[in-house]
Amino acid sequence: MKILHIFLWTCFATSFIFLAGQEIHIVCFDHVCYHPVILELADYHKLSSILSNWNDTYVHAKSLIHYARINTRVDFIFILGYTGAIIMTSYNLMQGEKNPKWNNLLRLCFPLAVLIGLLDIVENIILLYDMHDYPGDHGLIISLPVSAIKWLLTLFVLAIIIIAAFRRLRFASTKKLN
Repeated sequence: MKILHIFLWTCFATSFIFLAGQEIHIVCFDHVCYHPVILELADYHKLSSILSNWNDTYVHAKSLIHYARINTRVDFIFILGYTGAIIMTSYNLMQGEKNPKWNNLLRLCFPLAVLIGLLDIVENIILLYDMHDYPGDHGLIISLPVSAIKWLLTLFVLAIIIIAAFRRLRFASTKKLN
């Protein structure tokens, strides 16, 4: 089990560093507007405009769509990592939680983490389809509905984890005082 934990945390950390590093490098060093997350929540016209702009913008002799494809492929590893991280963190917090309501909320994070990961996979498939052979004659599919649900669930799960972590810290500090 420990090897699985190490594997999942490694997937999370390395893919996060790669994704963030790629964006920081392109934005800061090449002075190009490149934020792959904006594709997720773009409507049809905005998506078309972004892809057209990225198709015409080159960094190191490669279009920004090339970098967005790489980013989206690496995101599959990130999905595996963050899904595991949410489950492991929720489980850890659940073990010390005495309040049954909070314990159940933390338990709810398990299936929600899997659902968030599945929604992210669907979103990535849609984005890869849109970027494949752009500007081909195939139509664009927006990932906005899937992405919006994914981000709302992600915020809900993160709020539960953050509040549960603060509750644990607060109760741990009050136990030390007594």
